[in-house]
Amino acid sequence: RRLAPYLWAHSERCAMAARQVAAAAGPEGGIEPFDAFLAGLLQNVGLIVSLRIMDQAAQGEAGLGSDVFLAQLARDTRRLCASIAREWKFPDTVAQALLEQGELRRGAAVSPLGRLLRMTDYLGKVRMLVEQGLLDEADASLFDGLPAEATACYAALTTNRDG
Repeated sequence: RRLAPYLWAHSERCAMAARQVAAAAGPEGGIEPFDAFLAGLLQNVGLIVSLRIMDQAAQGEAGLGSDVFLAQLARDTRRLCASIAREWKFPDTVAQALLEQGELRRGAAVSPLGRLLRMTDYLGKVRMLVEQGLLDEADASLFDGLPAEATACYAALTTNRDG
C-alpha cells in the first residue's frame, strides 16, 4: 500500500519523459511518442498488482517471501506488464518493450523502445534518489555509458517531478 503511489508516480514521470525524448527524436528515432508514453506508464503496473496481492496474502505480517522470491519478483512482473499490455490491445511494440525489461542477459536484443524505457526507468530512479538527498547528481559515474539523449531525458524527469 505504501509503495504503490511511489511506483505510480515514478511511472508517470518516466512516461512523460519517454514521450518527450521520442518526440524530440522525431520519425528518425523510430519510436512513436504515444507508444513511449504507454510503455512508461505500464512499466510498474505488474509490480503494483503483485504487491497488492502480497499485501492481501500477508494480512499485516512482515516479511512475505524468501530472498530468492523477492529477487525474481521484479523480473516476473515485467511479464505481467506485457500480458496486461496485450490484453488491453496496446501496440505490440509496447508489450515487447515491457517484456524486454525483464531480460537480464548481457547482449540480449532490445528494441529502440525497450532501450528508451530502460533509460527512463534508470534515470527516473536516479532522479528520485537525488531528490531524497541519497545521490549527488554531480557524480558523473551515474551517467557513464548512457546515450546522448540521456541528458534531455534527465532534464524531462526533473521538469516532470510534480506529475
